[in-house]
Amino acid sequence: MSLDHIALNVSEIEWYWSFFESVFGMTIAKQKTDNGCRKIWFDEGIQLIETKTDCNNNGKFFDHIAIRTDDKDTIYRRLNNLNEVKCIKSDNWFCVKDKLIIEIV
Repeated sequence: MSLDHIALNVSEIEWYWSFFESVFGMTIAKQKTDNGCRKIWFDEGIQLIETKTDCNNNGKFFDHIAIRTDDKDTIYRRLNNLNEVKCIKSDNWFCVKDKLIIEIV
């Protein structure tokens, strides 16, 4: 068994699109709009779903995502250059917009 993708409800789809492309080098597999709701899928297994509601669900439905990389130093440098990102817990945990928590492994 393998993970196909993780779907994330986000309030600012353009910010997340740019974030996953610029920090992790992800590439878009497809995009579409359903009933005014924009969706983006990355080849690497992330799906973005634009929502107009508050995305903070206090951890009830989502805790974090872990992204594996062979070049942690480059990822850390890119993350630390963004004002909207802060390091939490330890050096490999980051919090971004809408309180999305990312673990770098």
